[in-house]
Parts: sequence; structure tokens; C-alpha cells
Amino acid sequence: MTGPAATVTRVMPAPPEVVYDEWLDQAALAEFMCPSPDTRATTVACDPRIGGTLTIVMGDPAGDVHITGEYVVLERPRRLSFTWRHEGGVDSVVTITFEPHGDDQTP
Repeated sequence: MTGPAATVTRVMPAPPEVVYDEWLDQAALAEFMCPSPDTRATTVACDPRIGGTLTIVMGDPAGDVHITGEYVVLERPRRLSFTWRHEGGVDSVVTITFEPHGDDQTP
């Protein structure tokens, strides 16, 4: 898949191992994937293995948004990657890298 790319950098107050694991934890992912107070992750399911699936349903006043994907890279604690299929949107690949930063932080 090729197309537009975006880079987002955040510093998280935890070491890479912890931040990586949170990306594969259903409850943590449900909390993280809510971009506004009006949006709630009503469904989060993940099967964190190569070829395993990811499903996120976000509900907001305009209706539900269904996102599906498949894990393509799992290199704990440095990198994970999964496809991102948004109904009515453009398919993409999300790649997240985790690097130690300062005292127990991860950008």
C-alpha cells in the first residue's frame, strides 16, 4: 500500500516494553483510540500475532466507525505494524516504533 504518509511523535511516560504492550492490550487500546470525549471505543478486539486481526468500533453521535486490520510486524519492544482498513476510507499501514528516551520514557 502506498499513498500519503503521516508521522506523529509522542513521548509516553513509560519504557518501550510497557508502551509496546499497551498497544496490544484491548482495554488500553480502547482508551487510547478515543479521539474526543464524544467518541467511545465500543468494541476492541486484537489477536497480536503475525496475521492476527485487529478490530475497533468507535461510536460517536454521527454513528459507528468500523476499523479492521491485520498485524504484519511484531518486534517487541521496538516496532509493531498493522494494516488499517476504515470503511469508506483509504487502506493504510500503521507502523509504530518505540525508542528509549530519558528516564523511563518512550517517544
